[in-house]
Amino acid sequence: MKGDNFMRSSYFKKILVLTLTLLLCISVFTACSAKDKQIVLSNNISQQAKAEENEISEKVKEGNKYLSEGKYEQARTIYENAISIDKGNKNTYLEIKDSYIEAGRLDDAFYIIKLAIENKVDTDSMKEQLEAIKKKFQVVNLTGSVNQNEYFKLPEAAAFKINNVDTKVDINWNISSIDTSNPGTYTFEGTAQEYERPIKFVLTVKKAVSNQPGNIAAQNAGSNSKTGVSEQNITDKVKDYIINGQGNKPEAGKLQWSKNFLNSVDIVSLYKKYKAAGGNGQDVESFAKYMTMNAPIPGNWKEMFEKDLYNTYGQKVTRLEYLGGDMYQAYIDNNGSEVPYVAVSSRTGYFHG
Repeated sequence: MKGDNFMRSSYFKKILVLTLTLLLCISVFTACSAKDKQIVLSNNISQQAKAEENEISEKVKEGNKYLSEGKYEQARTIYENAISIDKGNKNTYLEIKDSYIEAGRLDDAFYIIKLAIENKVDTDSMKEQLEAIKKKFQVVNLTGSVNQNEYFKLPEAAAFKINNVDTKVDINWNISSIDTSNPGTYTFEGTAQEYERPIKFVLTVKKAVSNQPGNIAAQNAGSNSKTGVSEQNITDKVKDYIINGQGNKPEAGKLQWSKNFLNSVDIVSLYKKYKAAGGNGQDVESFAKYMTMNAPIPGNWKEMFEKDLYNTYGQKVTRLEYLGGDMYQAYIDNNGSEVPYVAVSSRTGYFHG
């Protein structure tokens, strides 16, 4: 009896030992298997990242080759392909930027860094890179002259070199109207749209030659709508002149107004002030210039402009940035990115871009 109990106890002990041994083996195997899987996965990710780095490097080298050969469009296409492989790779943008700067292509370098900012890659650092490139841009100098008390409008566009190619570029000025009542030399600043080049315009206002009495009648006879003007008809006459009476003038010399803004002006009140200041009440053209420079800015000009822009181009304004004087830069949304669209005068409502 005792022998049977002893045999049973020994048997159960063997079973227990075998079970524990089996469980230990399974545990070790499972742990090793998971670790092996982790190592394999880690190796795959590392290999994929290395492959992407190599592909980017090859693309950049190919782009550099096109750049050195003067094939700028092909170079940009290849560079953009390199960026698309990993849009978050900061070093790719910087390497391409350096290649462009070395080749003297500042505007292309500027474009690449703007692309990095649009893709939200280390934006603070990239904005510093952008400012560093802008400082390398040469100021575009423009000049002009006008006689004292004559109307003058800064050019809306000018042709100058972008990447060594003559390019016509629209300009945003920090002022919309110019006072030519005092002779002298005046400097105005602006920015080339899209390219952000600094622009300076030096205007010389020439002193007016005193009119002899005999010439005044002849001079008045040559002006537009200078007879029969009164407070009763000045509103119709000045509106007609601004909208229909400037046909023979070059575009840069015309007084430009939004019709909605023009209709909001208290023209009679301005006309009285104009005459009180010594203005010729029979000279509609002269009064139109005065009004363009001195009309009050409407309190709801933003709403009026936004309505005009939407009715004209179907675009909604996302932001207005003050440029100086009565000028503002209007931004719109373009595929998720905020971009400058037109410059607008808060006084006249006229916009261009």
